[in-house]
Amino acid sequence: MRGGLLLAVVVVVVGGWLLERMSATVGRTTIVWGQWSLEMQTATLLLALLLSGVLFYLCVRLLLSFLGLRQRFARAQEQRRRRAAGQRLTLGLIQLAAGQWDKAEALLVEDVQHSEAPLLNYLTAARAAHMQGRTAQRDELLRQAIASDSAAQIAVGVVRAEMQMVDGQLEQAHATLHNLRTLAPQNRYVLKLFAKTLLRQENWAQLLELLPELQQQGLLDKDSVSMQRLQSATLRGIFAHYAERQQQAQLQAAWGQLPVSIRQQPASQRFYAYALYQCGAHAACTAFIVRAQAGADASPSADALIELYGRLPHDDWAQAVAQAEEWLRVQPDNPVNLLLMGRLCRQQQDWTRALSYYVTSLNQSPNAEAYLELAEMLSGQGDYANARECYRIGLRFSIHAKGERLVIAPADKSTFTSPP
Repeated sequence: MRGGLLLAVVVVVVGGWLLERMSATVGRTTIVWGQWSLEMQTATLLLALLLSGVLFYLCVRLLLSFLGLRQRFARAQEQRRRRAAGQRLTLGLIQLAAGQWDKAEALLVEDVQHSEAPLLNYLTAARAAHMQGRTAQRDELLRQAIASDSAAQIAVGVVRAEMQMVDGQLEQAHATLHNLRTLAPQNRYVLKLFAKTLLRQENWAQLLELLPELQQQGLLDKDSVSMQRLQSATLRGIFAHYAERQQQAQLQAAWGQLPVSIRQQPASQRFYAYALYQCGAHAACTAFIVRAQAGADASPSADALIELYGRLPHDDWAQAVAQAEEWLRVQPDNPVNLLLMGRLCRQQQDWTRALSYYVTSLNQSPNAEAYLELAEMLSGQGDYANARECYRIGLRFSIHAKGERLVIAPADKSTFTSPP
């Protein structure tokens, strides 16, 4: 505005100077318009034209300034509304954190059109509605969230699926996450939520198909406890499903479908071996345990396989004992190997060796079931005094989880000898 006024002053001054110079030369100008005519000095005409131009310029500048003032006023008003919307968003988040769901929802949806982040308003308001159990209002707010930002379909879908899972709407969550998987197949969090939904649905077959992808995406790392539990639950679920139905072929096919890295895990091998045992596939279970134990390090899972080996009915007892002796040679102080030898010898009615292995194993690692087995074996041989002692120690161990040293007293008619 100041620049325009300065320009007008300059034009007037320069125009006045030019008129003064032109006044020395007298000249007249006649303007004819139909029957009308106007005659004046040329200098006067030029001055009128100059002043008209300056006046027109000033009017235009004044009009533009007025329009600019309105725009600035509108911008200032919009800024005030945005600040107010931002304050309501903050208050809404505070109320949400405080558990005031209804107040939070009201604050978050008020003047949401002026918010700088309407998506955040809608998503938070939807969660407030969800906490109140207002499912229809929640879904409507989520629909408005997508309408406010079409690029946020994944974010809105994830929030929707999470709330559906909390409400136990597993079928709806399944459909939502399946759609998100189509839109974002590489999204690790969507994949994780989808797997958890399948777990809650006990959809073991689809989870089994998903395990390789979960492994590839790094979601089954040892650091992820929840996903490790998901993998364990999946394997137990699918194996138990086939074992209960005596479907050995399907069970073995499911095992072969797993990635090699999962099949090499001791826990996975334990689940599979027990499923084979429950399925009645004893020969396949025996062969699998022997393969799994080849080069295996000592671990609870490895011991569990050895323990299971002792429960299996073996077609070739000599081979079974030879295999157990080989494991014992590698780990001579492992109480699980000693118990295995005791069980195999008991099944072959080799009472003397069975007693020796049982006692040595129990004195290293008390086991309630082994106490019972030994007591029954002693009772069956008529050694009731030692049998009662095994029952007593086994019962105390079952109650107090504290073992006692087992000493077998010589019996007059016993065929046992003292352990070497």
